[in-house]
Amino acid sequence: MMLFSEPVEVVSASEIHVVSDTDEAIDWLRDKWPTFRGPRHADAFASMIMARQGKETPDLAREAFVAAAKEADILVHT
Repeated sequence: MMLFSEPVEVVSASEIHVVSDTDEAIDWLRDKWPTFRGPRHADAFASMIMARQGKETPDLAREAFVAAAKEADILVHT
């Protein structure tokens, strides 16, 4: 598990969920993501795996997750 410097809030079924690390993000990308999975989804998943392997920083992986959440229209804007 690699912690993000700042959590990411996403919405599903009108509930806000806080994603704080690479493991939570992988869980979301794999099991909880909405039906629409665009190209940013695959990029984010790959970034999470690379971050867990120490080949990418958690914050770069977080940026990829944010881009995927924007693409799927589930990012909570605060």
